[in-house]
Amino acid sequence: MWVLAAFAVVVFLGAVFWTDPVEDQTYTLGAIVLLLWALSLVVVAEAFAAPAPEIDPRSKVMDRLRARLARGFRWIMAITTTGLFGFVILLSFKSLGLLIRG
Repeated sequence: MWVLAAFAVVVFLGAVFWTDPVEDQTYTLGAIVLLLWALSLVVVAEAFAAPAPEIDPRSKVMDRLRARLARGFRWIMAITTTGLFGFVILLSFKSLGLLIRG
């Protein structure tokens, strides 16, 4: 994933600094989309690597509250990540359309 992200950064910097500004910036958008995909996948891999904590009904109130907050944060991360993936998918289709049309 990190190699893919580094490649996207190199393509983006190449498109920004070594091309004429009035030229078509299709490759810049493609590099940004590629970087967004790599970063989104890294976020999912890091955020959901460990399972959510179990809520033990016999534990103390603060421990149960801490476990519920951790599970709630996981839900918020899952919903946010899903929304960002939807945005990246739409941006991917736009970038692909620009690449195909030339």
